[in-house]
Amino acid sequence: MMLGIDLDSKNHFRMLKVYFNAKAIVEPDIKETQHGFHLRLPLDVDIQDQLTIRHLLSDCKERMAWDEIKLQMGLVELVDTLFEAKQGKDDKCWHHEEPFNPLAQPFWEPRKTIKNRRWKAWLRHNGGD
Repeated sequence: MMLGIDLDSKNHFRMLKVYFNAKAIVEPDIKETQHGFHLRLPLDVDIQDQLTIRHLLSDCKERMAWDEIKLQMGLVELVDTLFEAKQGKDDKCWHHEEPFNPLAQPFWEPRKTIKNRRWKAWLRHNGGD
């Protein structure tokens, strides 16, 4: 049984935090999506423990809320659903997962342009390069 974690952010530092916390339990399988990352953990635990682990590993809050509603409705088989791909009405694949190695990333994360400009202006003002 696979436990899924959905991270709706491309922030690599957040992803690494969740990755290493999950790795303390079991080796996660990680995929990159259009809006973030999916982690799958091969765990055989009951549904309440799944929700607890997902909450501790910062799973998507909306996804968690919907899963709690599904659980209250008795739709246990629909809890913890992660899609590998999503198709539109025209049968085009518009969301899909890509293989991802979190440890093969650069040690820095590119800054947004406006922040970079502010940083350079601060350096010039304070006698930096």
